[in-house]
Amino acid sequence: MDQFKKKLVFEISVAFIIITTLFVGIFFFSGTISDYSRQIGLLRKQNADHSKAIAMLATLRSQYSSVVKQDLQVLDNTVPIKDQLINLPKEFQLLASQYGLSSSFSFVGENPSSPTSLGSIRFKLDVSGGFDQVIDFISSIQKFRYLSTYDSFSMTRSGTNGQLSTTGQIYYRQQ
Repeated sequence: MDQFKKKLVFEISVAFIIITTLFVGIFFFSGTISDYSRQIGLLRKQNADHSKAIAMLATLRSQYSSVVKQDLQVLDNTVPIKDQLINLPKEFQLLASQYGLSSSFSFVGENPSSPTSLGSIRFKLDVSGGFDQVIDFISSIQKFRYLSTYDSFSMTRSGTNGQLSTTGQIYYRQQ
């Protein structure tokens, strides 16, 4: 009987150790598994956020390709680089001669361009001729092909003749 008790105690002890080890393992691994599942959830959320960002980037690139490039082309045509303004006096002279006017153009100064802002060339333009033609000329320089502003207009009339004196700026961009 003694041997039977020893064998029974031994088997119960082994069973107890195995069951205890299983419970400790289950407790330990359940905590680890929940940590891993939390991390997997966070990674899935980050992956979804990255997917949305990539989709938005793709949309922006397609818009850039279709819309912005065209707008930049228009902007490049209206805001020239500085070297393209070398014939500016001739362009104003040709415009004035289309209306039968005589013109005088002079550069007044310059504001240099930077990578973040446009530069400008300040000028003074004097035009004289028929009064109606001077009025028409004013309309045409307001629609001048380059981005420009006019600071002042001074106009005098003498019978059917008129004289216009204006100062303004033509804007340019860096190369």
